[in-house]
Amino acid sequence: MTHGGAGLSILLCDDERIVAFAGKAMLEAAGYTVEIAGSGEQALKMLADAHQAGRPKPALILMDIDLGPGMDGTQAAEQIVAGYEIPVVFLSSHTEPEIVEKTEGITSYGYVVKHSGETVLLASIRMAFRLFEARQRQERAEERLREQNRYLELYRTTVDGMTDHKIAVVDSQYRYRVASRQFAESYLKQESEIVGGTIADLTGAEVFETKIRPNIDRGLAGVPTEFEDWFEFPGLGWRHMRVRYYPLPGFDLGDHAVAVVIQDTTEHIRAEQSARTAERNLELIFDSVPAAIWFADREGHYVRVNRAWSDSVGVEPDDATGKTAADVFDTDMARQLDREEREIVRTGTAIRGHVTAYSTLSGEEGWSRTDRLPTTDESGNIIGVVGFAVDITAERKAIRELEEARVRASAILAAHPDIVFVTDRDGLILEYHTRATDLLASTDLIGRSAAEELPEETGVRILQAIRQAYDTGRLQVVDYELDVPAGHRHFEDRLVRLDDGRVLGIVRDITVRRNAELEARRLIAEKENLLREVQHRIKNTMNTMGAMLSLHADAVQDSPAAKAALTDARSRFRSMEVLYDQLHRSESHDRGSLKKYLSQVVHTVVALFPAGSRVTVSEQLDDLVLPTSILSPVGMIVTELVTNAMKYAFAGDSSDVGDEARLSVSSCVSGTRVRITVADNGPGVQSCTAGDIREGFGRRMIRALTEQLDGTVEIATDAGTSVSVEFSVPAT
Repeated sequence: MTHGGAGLSILLCDDERIVAFAGKAMLEAAGYTVEIAGSGEQALKMLADAHQAGRPKPALILMDIDLGPGMDGTQAAEQIVAGYEIPVVFLSSHTEPEIVEKTEGITSYGYVVKHSGETVLLASIRMAFRLFEARQRQERAEERLREQNRYLELYRTTVDGMTDHKIAVVDSQYRYRVASRQFAESYLKQESEIVGGTIADLTGAEVFETKIRPNIDRGLAGVPTEFEDWFEFPGLGWRHMRVRYYPLPGFDLGDHAVAVVIQDTTEHIRAEQSARTAERNLELIFDSVPAAIWFADREGHYVRVNRAWSDSVGVEPDDATGKTAADVFDTDMARQLDREEREIVRTGTAIRGHVTAYSTLSGEEGWSRTDRLPTTDESGNIIGVVGFAVDITAERKAIRELEEARVRASAILAAHPDIVFVTDRDGLILEYHTRATDLLASTDLIGRSAAEELPEETGVRILQAIRQAYDTGRLQVVDYELDVPAGHRHFEDRLVRLDDGRVLGIVRDITVRRNAELEARRLIAEKENLLREVQHRIKNTMNTMGAMLSLHADAVQDSPAAKAALTDARSRFRSMEVLYDQLHRSESHDRGSLKKYLSQVVHTVVALFPAGSRVTVSEQLDDLVLPTSILSPVGMIVTELVTNAMKYAFAGDSSDVGDEARLSVSSCVSGTRVRITVADNGPGVQSCTAGDIREGFGRRMIRALTEQLDGTVEIATDAGTSVSVEFSVPAT
């Protein structure tokens, strides 16, 4: 362990001598010189004796709180702290918050719980020494600061009131040491509120870091520095300031200090900015107004033109200087302009609102409305002409196009088979157009309510839809029936708000479409009924065929093979009969439930055999809706597997499984894969492999149907027989 005592003396105050001697040994091993006091009174006496004898006082005191009879450690510490500059660290077994808090009110050099260990105690002692040294340095710095402030007082009284400049002194820690009256008033503060604080405290951290610090650091480095910027002052608002930093090497203010001289240049800057802004605004207006503006001298030479003139004529502003109308317009136009402007110069009479057609040298033609006035010098002498021209070519084209659009719209509305109308929010008809007058109960509709022209219930619906379209801006559609001169008709109203807040409505006669829809629904219903009837008849036919097979099977008692074949055929018919029965009872004629179908097939086939009553059937079926193209082969496969189980595992004379005959059927659906398993606990198929399924008609049929499903077959013969068929179904 590294010790850091370096011969420093410690007074250990503890009434338990053994504990004290153990602590003394540990501290001395760490390099400290240790004395022991058994009570607070003894500790105070030892300090007093050392002071009177001129001996060095301890560098630190470790003070126990419980010191037996007499004063306790906190009382002794209060007197030590009051009379001596010695750090006190409490060493105690107490951990109660109120006791710890009480010690913090006496001294803040540390509190160590006994038995915390040597490492904790030594670290606390070192921390107390560092804290004590830091406080001593702070006290020395404060004393030096007080001395420095005495030097600065003379400077403050000298500059305060001498000038309108705002003056301050800042040290190397960016703290204000002097602030003039004008400086303090800018921030609505007294000098005492500023001195001692930092620049960041006064201006804010962001302003200090971005505007002030890069400049004042040069001043603190001994370089006179000046800069200008905008600052916000609580007492002045936003002001433009010229800030100068002058190094003050003659003042004892640490390493460096600067005098801060701030001059308010706001009015000067604003005057300059106002002049520049006015000039920019004039230029902006001159080049941004949509009117072409030009200045010409008495001889008709262009002195200045704006961007609108340049764009309309096709000559850049700089290139136009010195040119005449003859240089940019055709001959006739140039002569007319020259004649008119010479007359303005001669008479001083302005020409206003003059509309003329023009043609430039590039061949562009258009219309303009011009105002031209004489310009004068300071003495009132006419020196030229200023002209303003607004190109109205687009306006005249728009008027012409609007008229053409109106004619086209009128033609379209006249030929439109629907009723088109416009209303306000309350349904008042403002205009309407239609050529199908036989669809209107009345043709006198302008100024009347759309709702009042209809039966009450229909009128209320239409009015609600008009207001909904007006308020929301969304399309509203209303269907209704109405008796009109053309007969009983079905109508569809489509309502939408126009840009000007009115509502546009289009009424379409949908009688033919509605009748076609009704006829289509009737035909579909008829088709569905016919299909169900066909399914029902097929089911009955299969039932009849199954019954016939049962009669034949009963009639060939002397031929077991024939009877078995007829029974197999009967079970196959039963699987198809179950499928058609499910389709007949469901809403769909081409799809069915796998779970429901397999359950019915299994129980139906089992019931066909004499041993069926003693077979326990268990089902674990995941459901999936499948088309009949898949359900049919699946049903025939399961029928064949259940039939085989009943014939061979649970034959009437078989006693291998006794009363525990069990047949299980499962379907597992995972994504698009389906796995169906039929298993029994019968004696099993001897020496049966996957290839054996090719033998016999039933097994050939299973193989063929599995291939039809593009699936696979697995056979297991442990503890009975288990056959699994796995295949994929189309993703839905």
